[in-house]
Order: sequence, then C-alpha cells, then structure tokens
Amino acid sequence: MSSKIKFIILIIFFALASILLSGKIDYRNSDYANMDMLKYITMGEEAPGLNLDVPQPFVYRIFAPWLAGILPMDLHTSFYILSSLSLILSALLLFLLLREYAIEARTAFILTFAFIFNRYFFQFTAWDFYQLTDSLSLMIILASILLSLKGKYFKVSLLLFIGVLTKEIVLVVIPFLFAELYYKKSNAKGYLQVGAAVLPSIILFILLRVLIEPQSGNDLMTKLLTEGGANIFTVNSLSKKLLVAFTPFFFLPVFFIKDFFAFIRKNISLSILFLSVFAASLFGGDYERLMTPAVAAYFVFIGTLLQKIFARMKNSKEVKILYYAVAVSSFLSSFYHLWGIIKLPTAFHSVISTIFFGILIGFLFVQAERRFTKKKILS
Repeated sequence: MSSKIKFIILIIFFALASILLSGKIDYRNSDYANMDMLKYITMGEEAPGLNLDVPQPFVYRIFAPWLAGILPMDLHTSFYILSSLSLILSALLLFLLLREYAIEARTAFILTFAFIFNRYFFQFTAWDFYQLTDSLSLMIILASILLSLKGKYFKVSLLLFIGVLTKEIVLVVIPFLFAELYYKKSNAKGYLQVGAAVLPSIILFILLRVLIEPQSGNDLMTKLLTEGGANIFTVNSLSKKLLVAFTPFFFLPVFFIKDFFAFIRKNISLSILFLSVFAASLFGGDYERLMTPAVAAYFVFIGTLLQKIFARMKNSKEVKILYYAVAVSSFLSSFYHLWGIIKLPTAFHSVISTIFFGILIGFLFVQAERRFTKKKILS
C-alpha cells in the first residue's frame, strides 16, 4: 500500500471520528431558534419544489437544502449524511491541494488533521450539519482551486455554477483564478478561457437576485454596513477572523514574519484568495467560521513553514516532538464551550485554551528555528 493511500485512509478515519465525536445539534432546542438551520430545514421540506419565502440571503442558496430534500430518506438524516460526506471530501481535497503546492505528504497530513479538529472550520459544521451550504461550498472551492491548477477550466465552470446555487462565497475563487494567470504571465488565451469559465456563474449570481424577490432579510449592502463591515476594525472582529479562527497556528505568521512576507510575494494568488475571503466575511457577523475558505491559503503557508523547519532538523527527535505537538494541540484546542468533542465550562476557558495552544506551538517552532540557526553558526 502506497503512503498516499495510507494517508487518505487515515484522513477518512479521523474525519469520521471528528464528525461522530462532535455530536449533533438539536434543532428543536429553543436556544438555537434564531440559527440559520431552521431556514434550511424549511427549504428542504419543500423539495422538490422551492421555498422562496425564506429571507435573503438564504433564499438564493437553493441547491443544498433542495438536494437534502429530494433524497429518499428522512430530511434530517439526509442533511447529516450529505454534510458528513462534504466534510470528508473537503479534508481529502485539502490534503491533495497541499500536495499540489509541494507540501510533503506527512506535513500535508498533519495540517489536514489540524483542519479536521478545527472547531470552526470543521467541527461546527459537523455539529450543525444543517449548514450543508457551508460544507458543500467549501468542497466546491477546494475542488475548483485544485482543478484550476491543472488547467481544467470546464470542470471549474460547472462547479462554480453549482456553487453559486449553493452559497455565494464560492465567487472568491474568481479573483484567485485571474491572479494565478497574472502571476504565471499568461497570454490572452488564458484570460479568455478563465473568463468564459466564470461568466456563467456570474450571470447566474445576478439572475438569482433579479428574478427572486425576497420577502425579508437584508441585502448585501445593508449587511455590509450593519454587520461585519461596521465592525471591521474592532479588536474583537479582527482577532476572531485573523487569529482565533486559525488556532493553534495564529502566532506563526507573527513569529516568522519574514517567511510570511516572502510567502505572500511568491504566492500572490493565494494572498488574493485570503483577502477575498476576508472581504466576503464583512457581509456577515463576527464569526470565525466565515474564514473557512481561507484555509486553502493559510494552510499552504503553514505547510511551507513547517516543511522548511522539518527539513532542517533532518530525522532528529525534535521533528517527532513538533509533529506530535501540532497533532495534540490541534486536537485539544478543539474543545470549546458551545460545541465540540468536549464542552468547556465557560467562554473564559475557551479563550485561555486558545491562547495557551497558540503560544505553545509558536514557542516550540521558534525554539526549533533558533537551535538550528545556532548550530549552523557554530558549525
């Protein structure tokens, strides 16, 4: 059995374990009465018809609840199965994407493991499986990026078309595609190919908002001015989206600032993707999970950094220590006070846990870098 197959089996195993251990949200609980899931359940109940009475933006997110509704099983079971499959496939696609960016298989695996136990990017959607739009759109984004790197733009076009019917966040792939062409100094034919590939999804995005008249809810501009955009420069918003969401790695870009900027200069398209996701998050609230699609860019950077440090250490015991430190920290930092494998007593405990594991990972890698540099100077 090849190492690639072994890693894929391990990813599926840990993804299933994370999903099962995350539990299931109780949609009948009054504490969750205002959550998005109730809109999606209502939409799914109308399938194969369409429910256009839900507020925007949910009314435009047709595909996921419709798909759950047409399956020949209980609606709630359909949501759970589809969400679980989407999350597992997203984990596999992230692993393949990291490998596409020349991240060594073992490093790609440990980062995929970290994604699987991230309480916002994976476990929230595993727990609130009615957020099928989130897990499905992430899968589409990762698959689209991977296919675009192989030049398969027709398949990218099909995915984005379905993606727009799923959730508008998939449009962050478009600036990535054009930035990739610019970075590779593509000719006019390349721009025409990408333009033709993304045009149907842009037209569909516009048509949905022209043809469907929502009965309630705020439009994009109102959401920008009253929700995420209104709080863009607050410490709470920035810390949640740029730091806490990427637990336990959030100090690494700070501690390795030179590597971080070098990565940005070398990977303009991934930087554009990250900024596009951040910009899209301004149309929502101050939620860490809105940064989920940015995992495609952020984890490539972390993978590049870890791979460089691992390579310098050769086969020393320190490699294993850091490897297991990432795995253990990723797992333990998934504990949270609202959902997750183990629920912490209060939000304060979640904050302390987040800071502790962020500092721990940062400290271990800085120490490893310093020891290597010292040995190099002495030699």
